[in-house]
Amino acid sequence: MREVYRNAYVPKIISIGPFHYEEQGRQVIEEHKRRYLLRLLGGRLQENGEQALPQVCNGSHLEDVEHAVEPVPKVRKAICLEDLVGAMRELEQKTRVCYSEDFNINSDDFVQMMVVDGCFVVELLRLYKKLDKEDVDDPIFTTRWMLRTLQRDLLMLENQLPFFVLEELFKLTSLVEEPSLVELTLKFFDPLLPRENTPQPNPKIKFDHMLHVFRSTFLSSVKDETSALEWRQLQTHASIPLVRERQLIHCVKELQEAGVKLKKREDRQLLDINFEGRVLDIPPLYIDANTVPLLLNFVAYEQCDQKAEPFFTNFFMFFDSLINTAEDVEILHKNESLRTCERFIEMLMFPKIISIGPFHYGDQGVQVMEEHKMRYLLRLLGGRVQEIGENTGEPEPPQVQNGSHSEDVEHEEEALPQVRKVIRLEDLARAMRELEQKTRECYSEAFNINSDDFVQMMAC
Repeated sequence: MREVYRNAYVPKIISIGPFHYEEQGRQVIEEHKRRYLLRLLGGRLQENGEQALPQVCNGSHLEDVEHAVEPVPKVRKAICLEDLVGAMRELEQKTRVCYSEDFNINSDDFVQMMVVDGCFVVELLRLYKKLDKEDVDDPIFTTRWMLRTLQRDLLMLENQLPFFVLEELFKLTSLVEEPSLVELTLKFFDPLLPRENTPQPNPKIKFDHMLHVFRSTFLSSVKDETSALEWRQLQTHASIPLVRERQLIHCVKELQEAGVKLKKREDRQLLDINFEGRVLDIPPLYIDANTVPLLLNFVAYEQCDQKAEPFFTNFFMFFDSLINTAEDVEILHKNESLRTCERFIEMLMFPKIISIGPFHYGDQGVQVMEEHKMRYLLRLLGGRVQEIGENTGEPEPPQVQNGSHSEDVEHEEEALPQVRKVIRLEDLARAMRELEQKTRECYSEAFNINSDDFVQMMAC
């Protein structure tokens, strides 16, 4: 999934955490990270009202931190870089264990990354909250495209620090009075998928990261509207294999032909889909450049964490089943249940890496598997044993006959199981040619593919 929709999972301008650490393509924000750390360290006010210089302590790994000159709000006490570094060093091993990979980053660099990345996130959330009352004179906020791109990047699964890291830094740099870190997180990311009322998550939840925080608000809205028994049933239902689940859902056109009515429900949350009395209630789904990466990262999180019930995975499978053709999309548009862009329609309706059959024959976007198709054909043709029990120990070469259309078939070296007789490409081509017209009649369109190419497509 990551390779198919790479742009949804790979950050564009900022790296947070170890996955994309020091990658050259994401150096845009590095200067701002340093500036935000300096802002936290410098120009703070002591409790007695006397201004304190930045408390940069000797022995820390951030040698290039200098005095910050930006005006900053009052805090309880001066912040010492050595305190931040010490706190992150204590959490280093616990943090490393949270990731699925072992990163070749030495201890000092890893701790520095935790401090710099974590402080940037915490301070960015605080500054965003200030927008409620005043303009923020900061390049990130005055550069129109940057803030929205940051919001998308900071919710990507590969771009997360453990939430306990952010909580510790938040506590060490806390203002006298300010909202909780969870509240600031929801405030910052809510514009990506606006709702009239953003439900507050259960305060007892131990969050994994910011993506987990934001996702939990969509689940809590459903949980609030269901009984305890219904919620347990939903959790159980979520574990049904997706293939079996998908077989139960028909496309929109078929549902309408069967007498099912679609009803848009503005008063429902995104996951609150309901079917009752032949009426399917679907909250409107807004799909654009903000929501597609967000929803796909929800799905990625569910696939990577066994504790996460696959609600968004099933949500995507549900819509994928509803939409088979452009007509299904049109019906949902007219009902205002789906407000989308062409890119999302393509994502649901078109194959991602392989074309089977004539509809996407020759499309450039699905050439990934063509080499593998040919390799599997070669495997079928090459190195077979004449008769069971008559293996001479020497594999027979592929029996590629002159006159067949697959000219690029060559000898294959893979070990193959025994079969009753040699498979010849000419036999496969002849059998497919006999079925060509019958096959063409199965499709709703007449394809401009000549006979030889059509037969070769069937065989491959």
